[in-house]
Amino acid sequence: MNRREFLENSTCFPAALVLGFHWPAPARALSSPVADEVKAFVPNAWLTITTDNEITILAEKPELGQGSWTYTAMMVAEELEADWGSIVVEQAPTIPSVYQGLHTAGSGGVRASFLQMRQVGAQAREMLRTAGAASWGVPKADCYAKEGAIIHAPSGRRLSYGQLVPAAARLTPPDPGEVNLKPVSQFRCIGRSVLRVDLGMKVTGKACFGIDVRVPSMLYAVIARCPFFGGRLANFTTAAAKSIAGVRAIFPIEPLPRHLNTAGGVAVVAESTWVAIQARNALGIQWMKGSGGNESTAAALRSKAATQALGPPSYVAVDRSDLAISMSKAVTTLEATYESPFQAHATMEPMNTTVHVREEEIAIWSPTQFADEIQQEIAELSGLPKDRITVHAMLCGGSFGRRYQWDYAAEAWQVAKEMQQPVQLLWTREDDMQHDFYRPYNYQRLTAGLDASGRPVAWHTRVVTTPIAGSNLYTGFTESSETLQDPATVAALEWYGADVAPYAIPNCRVDYAPIQSVVPRSWWRSVTASYTYFAKECFIDELACAAGHDPRCGIASTSCQNTIPMRSD
Repeated sequence: MNRREFLENSTCFPAALVLGFHWPAPARALSSPVADEVKAFVPNAWLTITTDNEITILAEKPELGQGSWTYTAMMVAEELEADWGSIVVEQAPTIPSVYQGLHTAGSGGVRASFLQMRQVGAQAREMLRTAGAASWGVPKADCYAKEGAIIHAPSGRRLSYGQLVPAAARLTPPDPGEVNLKPVSQFRCIGRSVLRVDLGMKVTGKACFGIDVRVPSMLYAVIARCPFFGGRLANFTTAAAKSIAGVRAIFPIEPLPRHLNTAGGVAVVAESTWVAIQARNALGIQWMKGSGGNESTAAALRSKAATQALGPPSYVAVDRSDLAISMSKAVTTLEATYESPFQAHATMEPMNTTVHVREEEIAIWSPTQFADEIQQEIAELSGLPKDRITVHAMLCGGSFGRRYQWDYAAEAWQVAKEMQQPVQLLWTREDDMQHDFYRPYNYQRLTAGLDASGRPVAWHTRVVTTPIAGSNLYTGFTESSETLQDPATVAALEWYGADVAPYAIPNCRVDYAPIQSVVPRSWWRSVTASYTYFAKECFIDELACAAGHDPRCGIASTSCQNTIPMRSD
């Protein structure tokens, strides 16, 4: 029985322990279906301890390379007082009614998990302490947990967690919110260097990423997508492609609804990915460019951005003191512009998903940040209830925000539903670079005024971007869009970081203005900080040079008296 089958069917076993947090079943112990011998202690939906002392922890946060499996295990192990070498981590199944943190974004995984996962470990620890005390007939206060065992302090007697499984599994669990958590001063795991739990499987090649999925009777697919943003398929011919051995099917797919970056295209299904790619190359396709087919950085975006950099802002983020007066009194005024292009995420593992569409259920294997979102969206697209959509969240070869989207999983469903057998849709590296949700193009104009001593007394940053909130990720960049009716909402994802600086510049203004583009945009690692800090720190260096300072340390050639001061806060 695999873990998902256990989680779905554990209520069938009269002696199973399944409880805690959002788990809806009564407290039970996991026993053999053919005997009443207790095999494992399952104090809650995240943790299993077997009689051979193996501890399995289910991590809600998907492993994208950022260490979520390891930090989840550290939180649980800290309170459980577990032996680190006995821990195995698996991805929690996509059952949102039980696991309500199946997604990760905004670098918030540790903050979101910290209290709850510690309670998971503490709940099990207290049950094991109770079981140990009862087995010896001693007060629980005389027993403590350490390195995978309960120890009786006065006598030094010791019982491993595995030995206590049968007794602990039959206890009534305490409320996880009422168990005592360790003080920080007693941490032995959190804050220390530990071996990553996924390291061994990755260096030996045993790790299974989305691209590694293989299921019986699986076919392989690629899609020819329109090279023009906003364009559409006009017509295509297949004779040359179908003549390639191993090609199983070629058919058009429709653009997906809502906010996804999918213009439809032509799907090629074959007996291998290589054959599918070769057949795609042999297709004869004509595309319609659409209204944005001639957009370019040089001809459109840069000139629009330069105009917006000098015009009125749509939103003022920071306005401290009187910038205009202080700038007019400055002895020296400097100006600089900084430009950064659209940026693809370029993850090591390109986008991919494997889907098997059956009559009344769909199985999905996808490297994703949001397994629960994929489940919800595929349910809506297919018309099946969510509980008929099984999403296996695979290891991800990087994300950086790209796997927040579910376009590639929806495309895989589009192809698989036509084939009625498992299909793995793979994006090539070229696909990945050409059809991403990109970091916005940005153009920043910075001006500053220096006083007679070379200190900056006034600073103005104008951030101009193709905003994320104006892309087809949301409602579209149109005058009637609800998003554009609130300039603060549009600006919120574009300027932050420009206002944060450890410099004591008294008169400061940071504002924003958008420009239009057909290029789809989304969150890219660190989002706006990837370009606002770049411009800000470069401009500080330029100010230092203009004032005769060494930009590396702010020290003038003969003394340190004229360094740019740091803010006291």
